[in-house]
Amino acid sequence: MKMLIETYKSFDSSAVCSHFESAWHIPSGNSLIKRGVLTAAALVFAACVGLIPGAAHAQGYPTKLISLVVPYAGGGQLDNTIRTVASSAEKVLGQSIVIDSRPGAGGLIGSNYVAKQAAPDGYTMLFTVASIATYPALNKSLGFDPIKDLAPVSILYEQPYLFATNSQVPAKTLKEFIAYAKANPGKLNYGSSGRSITMLATESFLNHVGIQLTQVPFSNLALITTALMRNDIQLYTPGVSSASGQIKAGTIVPLFVSGRSRVTALPDVPNSAEAGVPNFTPTVWAGFFAPAQTPAVAIERFSAAIKAAVNDAAIRDVLIKRDGVTPVGSTPAEAGKLMRESIAEFTAIAKKLGLEPE
Repeated sequence: MKMLIETYKSFDSSAVCSHFESAWHIPSGNSLIKRGVLTAAALVFAACVGLIPGAAHAQGYPTKLISLVVPYAGGGQLDNTIRTVASSAEKVLGQSIVIDSRPGAGGLIGSNYVAKQAAPDGYTMLFTVASIATYPALNKSLGFDPIKDLAPVSILYEQPYLFATNSQVPAKTLKEFIAYAKANPGKLNYGSSGRSITMLATESFLNHVGIQLTQVPFSNLALITTALMRNDIQLYTPGVSSASGQIKAGTIVPLFVSGRSRVTALPDVPNSAEAGVPNFTPTVWAGFFAPAQTPAVAIERFSAAIKAAVNDAAIRDVLIKRDGVTPVGSTPAEAGKLMRESIAEFTAIAKKLGLEPE
């Protein structure tokens, strides 16, 4: 065995085949079929003893800590969610997951790092939200292709949009808000983080119900919430968990959640059908991706760890009740399908609204 390993370190296929030929008592000859079989056997053996780069390493994945790039600033619902899930997934993987926050440019900086700079070895993963699917529609110089440069791993959760106004607006229901907006054309505003997923979702909603509001872009979500409570804007789509406190205090008035069912975290808020817009049911999702060419065994193992975390009753309860999301824990194939569908959907919305990539 020692002699074989020393020979295979240089991976001379002829030498490897000779060893198998002798070991298996195969008669000598020049048969192409025999040589093909022997070469295949040699490749399998080389993989087993770690002579093909990454093969044995991937099979034992993970053997060291995993860096999880989150392209957004820490704090808030997203940060709480990912840390809760990561702590559970660590137990399945047997290795630590270190959160690497790389915020900037609406998530582009961190996403670009994983797609184009990180090694495809399974030890750098990306956790991002559905806004990544808006990049092709809104950004001319993206720097990477979400489909070609990232490998899907798992969709962690889905969540409906929460559409809300404030207590100073004389509307407590969606029907009343639409009537108020139509009676005050050009006077109402909505908040967004610029050319983003919240802008596309809100513009799609306004188009759906036939009203017009003026977009007011903000540099961060906290400023949008403050503007809503001050009545500088009259419509916003805050996160379910981040808005629950203001909703309970009565300063933010929820109009509806854009799903087919109500959200456990906000049981009194009507869903789309109950609010009068049964055909408007978009959702936002969050999930894990890896650099393209990451070994399949690493992707499958990490995906299975996320699935296990989602299936943990305690973790699932926190995600539903605290964070207001619907746990998914999808397969890599399902994650890839959702990414492709989302890109097509947001591209179609942008085109309908007359938005060009910038």
